[in-house]
Amino acid sequence: MTKETLNKIIKILTWLLRITEYLKKTNYGALDEKQDDDPRNVPVSAIVKSSKLPSEYINPDVFKTEAYNQKRLGICVATAQTSQMELLYPDKDFSVRFSYRMAKYIDYLKYKRNFEGTWGHTMARVHKDYGVATTKTRPENFDLPHWLYIKFNFTKQEIAEAKKYKIKGYVWAYTDDEIKLAIKKYGSVSTTIQAKSMWNNAKGNHRILLVGWNKRGFIFQNSWDEVKRGDKERKEQELLELPYSVKKWNSIAYIKSDADKKKIDNHIKKVEKKYKYFSAYEAKNINPKTMEMLDKARGFAGIPFVITSGCRTIQKNKQVGGKIDSCHLEKNKCSAVDIRVRNSQERWKIVNAGIKAGFTRIGIAETFVHFDSCKDTRHPDKVIWTY
Repeated sequence: MTKETLNKIIKILTWLLRITEYLKKTNYGALDEKQDDDPRNVPVSAIVKSSKLPSEYINPDVFKTEAYNQKRLGICVATAQTSQMELLYPDKDFSVRFSYRMAKYIDYLKYKRNFEGTWGHTMARVHKDYGVATTKTRPENFDLPHWLYIKFNFTKQEIAEAKKYKIKGYVWAYTDDEIKLAIKKYGSVSTTIQAKSMWNNAKGNHRILLVGWNKRGFIFQNSWDEVKRGDKERKEQELLELPYSVKKWNSIAYIKSDADKKKIDNHIKKVEKKYKYFSAYEAKNINPKTMEMLDKARGFAGIPFVITSGCRTIQKNKQVGGKIDSCHLEKNKCSAVDIRVRNSQERWKIVNAGIKAGFTRIGIAETFVHFDSCKDTRHPDKVIWTY
């Protein structure tokens, strides 16, 4: 077999793999996990004072940086947020490939599997904890299929270089006004939209970078051609207009000043101080009365309490086989929690502590203990049941 024939076979196999990946794909890289209601998020309004904004604005530094064309790769989160890094360091040419590969490393640690695409908050964590390398130490190649694009080992040189270019933290923008405040102060906001809201034939979600606004909507930098993805002739991406009516989520702004980092740290401390043993994330949406009693029970037990189930939507309750009138439900004020149990000693300590803390509705299962503070005709008081 000649070298030319071998190269043709490799090329055919690569395109077949791309077609397979495309047919399987339901997203274009921005995975659908909305994080806007995570209590650990620090909103823009917590560190930036509201001010009068102009009717039109665009970050002038956007014209100093080159937009990426991700072509057929589902890496829009990496392209958008690596561009976000370049607006903080306009004289640098950062590697999307480094950013994406590091995000996939984090995703694999969590999910134990590889898939195309990632989340905005994962990429923000990459740029905060690891930074980003330049294209000098990790060159780009958007023509590779996904499996080859991420198939490399980090070098000591690029890891060391990336540490020089980190963000101090990131904040979340929940309203159009907050997004504008963040763009004006920090230069840009990356956000996720449904791709079909801008491109009729597109599917799934797409991550874009908002860099300004006008009377009609936000100005954004895109990472693929608005007419045809993967256009090899296209060298620059034009700035596009996103109508205000288009739904946006996971909108994140990067910060790199010590002063803003201090404001973020102070905000987090205030949120985390509510309970002695549980973070705001663990207590998310759970009835405060239930959490106060659980906090006391955790102190009495003297062992870690791992909440395996807290507040549930109707859909989530159906998925886990919960009762139709479960105290976990939002309509019952999310008044229930399930605590992990690994052995009989833990079960005794947890149940005993719960009774001391004032719980009078307790369910006991092999792998968890249920506590709730529901007290009405449908949920009788002073009962213990088994599953």
